[in-house]
Amino acid sequence: MFVESLPQFAEHIVPHLWKRDVHRREYGGTTLRDNLAQNEG
Repeated sequence: MFVESLPQFAEHIVPHLWKRDVHRREYGGTTLRDNLAQNEG
């Protein structure tokens, strides 16, 4: 994947991932550590 294609990927693919609840729109934590810990049980 080239750098030039990243905006196109985000524009076209990410909305489909949102519809399937595969990619988050928002994160509950304030730090990367908080957000990564959300996936842990």
